[in-house]
Amino acid sequence: ERLTIVMRNVNDVILLFDESMRVVEANDRAVATYGYAVQELRQLTAHDLRVPEAAAAVPRHYGAELSEAGLTFETIHRRKAGATFPVEVSSRPVMVDGRRHVQSIIRDISERKAHENEIERLNRLYLTISEVNKALVRAQSPAELFDEITGLLVKSGGFRIAWAGWLNPQTRFIEPIAVAGDTTGYTQDIR
Repeated sequence: ERLTIVMRNVNDVILLFDESMRVVEANDRAVATYGYAVQELRQLTAHDLRVPEAAAAVPRHYGAELSEAGLTFETIHRRKAGATFPVEVSSRPVMVDGRRHVQSIIRDISERKAHENEIERLNRLYLTISEVNKALVRAQSPAELFDEITGLLVKSGGFRIAWAGWLNPQTRFIEPIAVAGDTTGYTQDIR
């Protein structure tokens, strides 16, 4: 009874799959996470829980090569409403009534991935600032400096477009003097 209470109320999804990778048991967190009732979950397979591009890996993840030590991997799952989210899956084979099953503990890692992406973005910006500082020392002219900085912002900074402009005293418009990453001609008509 205690084990059942723990499995039903744990913060991670726990699913038990049969030999055909159909869900046979699901805890309360699975119901909350995926948005399916338990009866609906029992109609689904491991393929159904993944996005189409990740479903092809199901045989590899849950096939005969799944060792007694188990397997931990990351993939993308989808909710009943269609929203997708990254998960970490820890699976291992278990025997139930003399038949092979796979027990999977599934953790939504959306928050962790968001933090990793933010750290990556900040590291990329720090590197870009460092490269811009080097460009300031090397540049022989303002035109050369702006060309190099806009190029660095696109190449190292991950920006889609970067441009610098001067105010033209005759037209009173800001005119682009250095542009990088502008594949659509966006800066041609800037006023």
